Amino acid sequence: MKPASLIAAWLAGAAILAAQEYTGRYLYAEPDASHAGGIRFTVHDASPAPVLAIAVGQRSRTPWQGTIEGRSVSFPHLPIDKYDLVIVTEKDVYEGVRLVPNADAGRTAGEREAIEAEVGKIEGFFDRKEIHRVEVDGELAGTFIQQWREGVALKQSGARVPGVIHSLDLIWFEKPLTGWQLVKRRQIYRQELALQEPLRHHFVETLSTIRVVSTVKALGTIQLPQVSREM
Repeated sequence: MKPASLIAAWLAGAAILAAQEYTGRYLYAEPDASHAGGIRFTVHDASPAPVLAIAVGQRSRTPWQGTIEGRSVSFPHLPIDKYDLVIVTEKDVYEGVRLVPNADAGRTAGEREAIEAEVGKIEGFFDRKEIHRVEVDGELAGTFIQQWREGVALKQSGARVPGVIHSLDLIWFEKPLTGWQLVKRRQIYRQELALQEPLRHHFVETLSTIRVVSTVKALGTIQLPQVSREM
């Protein structure tokens, strides 16, 4: 199979209409009871408490929202796939998302500036953007970014939004000839917060590549990196 065909096949999956995706609608897939697989785990007592947990399918790139009860997290009825986890706490985001199949560190370093320039053009509503990670594999690039709006934002009613709207996004680019082009975006988090600064980002390798087949994968207790609260 030619490289272009490989890229097209990898990017194929449950796509969302751009109009829906960019306004934050339909962020997460609906569980299907016909799937017997799943993931469950507990966040260690010494770690920050989870407020949101997301599983992203490596093949489908579809995000699924977990159920949180105290420190216990579960993702029921997941289809067969390998999953990467994203855990959001009050002030932090921990993630292990595999952005491309085989990241090339050298090519990533050489292309990062051009990709960051393309990210800067996305969705003018957000006036602040932070690119946490970039990975490049041949002519395919993936990014994990955070966006937030410091300027005034209005609700549909015309009333002012009292907090700051934050967004976490997975964005993929392709370079067919010259220049990187956006080919897919997954907004996995969009929330109004009192937090004026971005969520602190942490890449956690152990949150990556969790294989789910036809049973619930029990991960036991997950300990998230300790973070100083003197901020």
